[in-house]
Amino acid sequence: DGCWDEPQVRLLFERLETDSSAIEIADFEGDIPRLGRRSMVIKARRLWRDGKHTELTLLAIDDVTERRAAERAVAESQKQLRVLMDATPAIISYIDKNLRYRMANAAYQRWFGIAPGDLLGRSAFNTFDSPGISTVQPYIERVLQGEVVSFQAEYSNPEGRKRILDVTYTPELDPAGDVQGFMVLGHDITERQEAESRLLRDVVLQSALVALGDRLRDLTDVESLTSTAMKIVADVLDIDRAGYGEVDHSQQYVTIRKDWHSDRVGSLAGTYRFSDFGKDLGHRLSGGETIVVSDVTSDPLTADESSRWMNLDIRALINVPLLGKGRMIAVLFVQSSTPRHWTDIELNFLRKVADRTWVAADRARALQELRESEEFNRSVLASTPDCVKVLDLEGRLLTMNQGGCNQMEID
Repeated sequence: DGCWDEPQVRLLFERLETDSSAIEIADFEGDIPRLGRRSMVIKARRLWRDGKHTELTLLAIDDVTERRAAERAVAESQKQLRVLMDATPAIISYIDKNLRYRMANAAYQRWFGIAPGDLLGRSAFNTFDSPGISTVQPYIERVLQGEVVSFQAEYSNPEGRKRILDVTYTPELDPAGDVQGFMVLGHDITERQEAESRLLRDVVLQSALVALGDRLRDLTDVESLTSTAMKIVADVLDIDRAGYGEVDHSQQYVTIRKDWHSDRVGSLAGTYRFSDFGKDLGHRLSGGETIVVSDVTSDPLTADESSRWMNLDIRALINVPLLGKGRMIAVLFVQSSTPRHWTDIELNFLRKVADRTWVAADRARALQELRESEEFNRSVLASTPDCVKVLDLEGRLLTMNQGGCNQMEID
């Protein structure tokens, strides 16, 4: 019926004419009567006897339709699985018991700059640097003992940015319970960790603001107020120096009466000229700009005068100006003896501290002036021989000085 009249079958018999002993194999796929479309493997061999051709050919036909269909299904499934693995942001790999990579997804390229194909067959211990290996080696030893282990580790991506991975090693066991290798699954939790850290930091700083308000409420002199505020700032920000300086009317000088400082640095109490530490420093502060410097040696505002800053053990700083009556009246400052990245949360915290400290200090000055005024009035009244009375609106006597009592000869 011609169903076997296919090019690959004809080629099979042609090859048999040139070799009397070989077994030739051909793959055939076609429509077979009553069977439908089938996949066959045909094996053929010429039969010879006493060196003569018997005109007979031995054929073996193996129906591999179901096997080929299963192989195609497996290949398609593996293809889909590979697409899914490469699309996931997590790192996925398989490492055998000899610690060689047998499979890795595309995330390794994004995370470590290593193409998955370049990992295959490579030793895990020769893939990463020594610090990275020393971090994971204890966990590798545990997973090779059959234990599922999870841990967090810090890595640098190809751009040099520090990232945090949450990693799980899951062993593969054979029927005898022996470890043949293990799966690696790693999730990037950097943003989550940073968000949690920011939230925790914000809670700590808000608590510090509440404590600051409680402490300032009970203090009545400016020096105690500023000293207490700076101690709280220094403790919560873990810095080397914090202070509060008053600015003169010319806007050129700042006077620091007292500051808080760690054992690593000395006090900055004294008077300083803004222009000595950056030609635009005073101008920008008087305009209400908060000055934030992570490193005085590289920031354009301070680089030219960085030696002056560093002679005072200042490498990073924040200056928060306070404006009143149209001019700068004070500056709150925090400083670090090493380079430091200041966060927005810390900056907002310092602005609130500056505002609350200045309000409390201004109130303390007003109360002090009132006390001094009352004390002065009492001294004047006590020293004059004249009669001085204080009456209410209905003419009733509220108080009278000693001179009046003497004139009226009453106690």
